[in-house]
Parts: sequence; C-alpha cells; structure tokens
Amino acid sequence: KYVTASGARVGDAVLMTKTAGVEGTAILATDFRDVLLEKGVPEDVIKRGAEFMGKVSVLKEALALAEAGLATSMHDPTEGGLLGGLVEIAYASDKTIHVWEEKVSIARETAVFTNMLGLDPLKLISSGTLIATVPQDRVGEALKILEDLGVEARIIGYVGEKSDSFVNIYRRSGAVEKATELYVKDELVSAWELWGEKLKKGRSEK
Repeated sequence: KYVTASGARVGDAVLMTKTAGVEGTAILATDFRDVLLEKGVPEDVIKRGAEFMGKVSVLKEALALAEAGLATSMHDPTEGGLLGGLVEIAYASDKTIHVWEEKVSIARETAVFTNMLGLDPLKLISSGTLIATVPQDRVGEALKILEDLGVEARIIGYVGEKSDSFVNIYRRSGAVEKATELYVKDELVSAWELWGEKLKKGRSEK
C-alpha cells in the first residue's frame, strides 16, 4: 500500500519530522559560508550546519508510518520548504492546512543562518523533513513509532475544510499569512538575490 499527497482528511493532525530547512541549512553553510563568517557566525556553527546534508533521507520514517497505516498523506518538501510541501498536500487533497509557526521545529543552526541572512526558514528547501497527516486518534501511536526510530517529530497544525487559501500560517507575531498560490519561492533564490553579488565580488578579489 502506498501513501500519496492527496489523502489528507479534515481533522487530521499535521506531523513534521526533524526540523525545517534541513537541506537548505547545509547549502547555506557551504555556498554562503563567507557571508555568514563576515556576519559573525562562528566556524563551529557553520560546520555543524554543513553536516545537515547527512540528514536528507526520510526513508525510514516514511516507511514506518506507511507500514503501520498511520498516514493519510505524506510528502517530502523540497523547493519552497515546509510551506511549499504543505501547499502541495493541501492542493492535492483539496483542503486548507492550518499551521502554527511556534510549533515548527527549527534547528539552532538554521535559525542563526536564516536570521543573519534575512530569510524565512519555513520557505527554505527542506529535503530531510517529512510531512504527514495523521488521524487525531492515532497521533500518539505515530509519535511513539518515530520516537522508537530516533526521529524527532511533532504536531504543527491540522487539516481543515477548503477555504480561500491552501495554507494558513499563524505567525508568532499574531499575523496570519495565507498561501494562496501553488508556487512558493524558495529562500535559496532570495539568498542569491540578496547576497549573490557580494559573494561573487569577494571571491573575485581572492
């Protein structure tokens, strides 16, 4: 039995594994290392961030949830990050997903890099994170299975009836950000727009 992105049901809990922006953190640590160093990010933090590339597989957690029949839908978010993946599930399932920013797990390295570069970690390429929708009465079972695998997981929201947006993000500030378009611009693109010229200039001077 396979699980697609189109099976999310109203009332399902939205589960995420690991942290937001796993692959993006590794890319920022390598491609934007010079900018991060110039902004005062310690070498050891950058080194740890680069090691996130070893976390990009979601195979074991996806198989565990599927084999236990716990997920109504699953998706591994890539470009567009966690938000992009949520939009794709919402679109495929014809639902609206509600997510609270404060519930999203963000690694310290990711938080430092995105804060320094002016990026949103929820929109940073997120290979290594798994999104799954799970019936409310089976959430405990799903979290226990993942815990036994040594995979960090948490509930970040729920699936609602289709409304005027694909995803509603309830920001820490109290603002509600509505994702109404299928395309979510990845923050790596924004990073190159913001810092690309500076990087090119710095490297040409070396």
